[in-house]
Amino acid sequence: MHMARECQQQQQQGKGIFCLWYSLWPMIFACTGESLATFINNSKQLVKSFDYTFLEPWLKTGLLTSNNAKWRTRRRLITPSFHDTQLLHNFMLIFNEQSSVFARRIEECIRTGEEAKAYDLYPYISTCTLDIIAEAAMGEHVEAQSSGGKNEFVEATGRYNKIMR
Repeated sequence: MHMARECQQQQQQGKGIFCLWYSLWPMIFACTGESLATFINNSKQLVKSFDYTFLEPWLKTGLLTSNNAKWRTRRRLITPSFHDTQLLHNFMLIFNEQSSVFARRIEECIRTGEEAKAYDLYPYISTCTLDIIAEAAMGEHVEAQSSGGKNEFVEATGRYNKIMR
């Protein structure tokens, strides 16, 4: 079964949340904001699955990878930032616009390549992140994604990451 196709079919059928099994592990997919809120707002769901351990060498134990008390403390620090709904609405416009560019780039990559081929997503994710941060934080349209993945800042960051490994 192709997981991406199955996800797309479930989403097209209007299912906001569904489960696929990957070997012995259930994978829960939330396709709408409402279904995702079910997990995010549930304070009992603070223990991350073992999958997150693969991110720890890179992200350390930040908000995404930490559990329970550490997660609660860090969440309390950033929560006030999310109460300005107009500010968040403005950011969502930026996120949506740049995410659409990102999705088009990934679709083009898949369309021109082989389905089973492994892709290096770093240039795609990095340029999308740079576009979002530059526009949201500084109001600058860097258009890093439009440069075809060739961006001086992204390339320098990639070299830095290789050096630090």
